[in-house]
Amino acid sequence: NVFVTSSSLSYVIPAGLTAGVQYCWRVRSTNGTQKSNWSTTAYFTMVGNTAGGPVIPTASWPVGNPTIYTNPPTLNWYLGVDATGLSYEIQYVVASDSWPADNVFVTSSSLSYEIPAGLTAGVQYCWRVRSTNGTQKSNWSTTAYFTMVGNTAGGPVIPTASWPVGNPTIYTNPPTLNWYLGADGTGLSYEIQYVVASDSWPADNVFVTSSSLSYVIPAGLTAGVQYCWRVRSTNGVQKSNWSTTAYFTMVGNVVPVQPIAGSPLNSVVVNSDSPELYWYLPTAPSEQKYQLSYSNTSDMTDAVVISGINAMSYKLNDLDGGTYYWAVKSQNSDGIFSLESKQGSFVVESTTDIKDNTTKNVIPDKFNLHQNFPNPFNPTTKIGFDIAREGNYSLKLFNVLGQEVAVLANKYFSPGTYVINFNAQNLISGIYFYQLTGENVSFIKKMILAK
Repeated sequence: NVFVTSSSLSYVIPAGLTAGVQYCWRVRSTNGTQKSNWSTTAYFTMVGNTAGGPVIPTASWPVGNPTIYTNPPTLNWYLGVDATGLSYEIQYVVASDSWPADNVFVTSSSLSYEIPAGLTAGVQYCWRVRSTNGTQKSNWSTTAYFTMVGNTAGGPVIPTASWPVGNPTIYTNPPTLNWYLGADGTGLSYEIQYVVASDSWPADNVFVTSSSLSYVIPAGLTAGVQYCWRVRSTNGVQKSNWSTTAYFTMVGNVVPVQPIAGSPLNSVVVNSDSPELYWYLPTAPSEQKYQLSYSNTSDMTDAVVISGINAMSYKLNDLDGGTYYWAVKSQNSDGIFSLESKQGSFVVESTTDIKDNTTKNVIPDKFNLHQNFPNPFNPTTKIGFDIAREGNYSLKLFNVLGQEVAVLANKYFSPGTYVINFNAQNLISGIYFYQLTGENVSFIKKMILAK
């Protein structure tokens, strides 16, 4: 029969409870005549302190060892109770060092403290805080950790390109390049490289400089051309690594836009003697056409030139086996050409060099698949076959497990005798089978690749 009462669904305890002590409570309802059973017992603990003295602060930021980009950082904490009359003592050290003596600390009258001097990049620190009322001190808070953003082996910080990035179309000519550090840049200057994106970077010691976080390119850039740029910082002795490469494209206006080679690239093997070449534009074009050049030499000697292309692709036909190089440029209505794209390359292999060896007016009277010659071979061989009736036929290559490894031909053939020059440079030594199928015929023979 000992309890307090409330006419609502809550009750404010009228006197302060003892810090650091656990309490329990329960409640029941009554209609004035009957009483319910007691509720389940609930528990709570009042925030602790040192023998009734100042409350122990709780570190709030930075905690959990985050990477800190602001140098110097600000330390923050909270109490969770009334802080009237309290001030704070803070210690912070390199995490691998010992705490200083207990009477060595910095102070704050608020719930935060800004470290007055820049900390060392890439180093982990720890900190703790306690409260005091001028007579008593709380225990130290739980130790909190953080790490300053790193750099290159303790040297200058790697900049981050901020604008232009992501290949936007730039309408201001010349443009301004911008970057940021995310850390203290005191004593640093910057080295910048920028080039046409299809060109190679200059030598590492060829660059322009800036003492701020931006650089205005001094001369107008070529309209319709894609550029790339990068930046690094230096303290006069050490240099950071280069930033990630950023791209942008100058607005085209009436100048034809430089195309970018899309596919095929990097000497990829294409299983066709009639590959289609694709390119694209880094910005919206004016009215323009394209001129494509391709050659079997990287210096484009004796290149085949195809002009007046309206689309951003072109299909080549009946190429012999081998490696090809190609590039494309734009041309506007005034006959002005853009810069040529970066060179692409590809290898024509499987359906390469199909020769019609039919003697005039002599048509095979039956189908046949001839033994390849030479056999064994390394890495090229000739495969002959006779087509007696027009139709769609395929010639495929399989390994000893029955897995298809190449399609040598898959198209419409007129009656005749054909020879394929096959290059197996990308296959391993071993036994293979080649099969001719189509129009209700099927032939298969064995070949040996001996590298």
